[in-house]
Amino acid sequence: MTMTVEDPRQRIARILRYIEEKMIASANQLAVELNMPKYFVLAALNTLEAVGAIRLVRRYGLMKIYTITDNGRRLLEALKKNKPIRIVVEG
Repeated sequence: MTMTVEDPRQRIARILRYIEEKMIASANQLAVELNMPKYFVLAALNTLEAVGAIRLVRRYGLMKIYTITDNGRRLLEALKKNKPIRIVVEG
């Protein structure tokens, strides 16, 4: 049995694509629907929120609901086209 390992960029693209299609998503929803480890989804969401690719829409206790931003859409397009990604910090 051969197991294929998904590239982290592909996983991130799948997360962003799902959020874009569904408009909003939680970590649990993403982990179940995309069949990804929850620890990866949580780490990805934290990173994506920190770089402005997604934003928190609502919090229900410990559950957070996210939506994609314009920066997230640009990131998704770059990932789809396998372009290099550069994050610029200004300030």
